Amino acid sequence: MRQINAFDAGLIALGAALNVSIGYLVNILKLPIYLDSIGTVFIAALCGWQYGAIVGISALIVLMITAVPTVIAYCGTAIIIALLSAGLAKIGFLKTFKPTVEGANHAANFPLNGTIQEIIIFPSDKTSELTALHNDIDTYYSIP
Repeated sequence: MRQINAFDAGLIALGAALNVSIGYLVNILKLPIYLDSIGTVFIAALCGWQYGAIVGISALIVLMITAVPTVIAYCGTAIIIALLSAGLAKIGFLKTFKPTVEGANHAANFPLNGTIQEIIIFPSDKTSELTALHNDIDTYYSIP
């Protein structure tokens, strides 16, 4: 990883702002799609997975401070999104049809990864506790 200069720091801030703001917008409009990692994908494809991971973790820290403290559990998901985005960009993601379909398949599996992490980090015998956690996570994008 090269040394971070002012331009790179600006891109990281832009990506984190995209994650948080578009996540809020999607929640307000009640859209049935999660776009809260679009900044992570964008920066990872442009600058590499390390920068994408920094963007994803930064956005989660902002959300942890401002909305729901348990959202930091998705830190691993942000890193995996950055890794896959950078890897897919290197093999020609969105340049031809076949990698685009493969990328869409990977994107469909991102929520599964987060759910597995949630179950491992917050094990529970009671489904009510897991439901309460889901309710907290669903509200982390609501405007305070």
